[in-house]
Amino acid sequence: MSETEDPIDLSDEALDMLVELYEVTERIKDLEARKTKLRDALTTEMVLTDNEAVDLPDGEHQAAVVKPEKTVINEVLLKRKVGVKVWKKITNEKLDKDKLAEAVGRGDVEMATVADCTALIPTAMYVKFTKKKKEQSDATQEA
Repeated sequence: MSETEDPIDLSDEALDMLVELYEVTERIKDLEARKTKLRDALTTEMVLTDNEAVDLPDGEHQAAVVKPEKTVINEVLLKRKVGVKVWKKITNEKLDKDKLAEAVGRGDVEMATVADCTALIPTAMYVKFTKKKKEQSDATQEA
């Protein structure tokens, strides 16, 4: 549309949908903020009270604390420890974890060396909801 053309007015129905979409979008923002606040508070409460999993009153769902973490290998340190010859066997410009595992299996690299170069990096805990399996739900109700 050129600058000289007047925009075509939206129908009343389209304007209503536009307003509703805006209101829903704003409500979602509010709900996401509330969800984050509740999840963080519940995660803290469940961890402090040693409740890593809790059944919901409906008997069909469970809340569990998830403690994600990832493994990070200090490649500079590992390269220094295993030497250039072994490093070339276990890398393709970048560390190949499958080749590293094979080298450990063959005895070319000691597991202790890999452990010295590895760290577990914790990430934020959170509460996750899942539908309980039928047997688990039935057993809970029978008890």
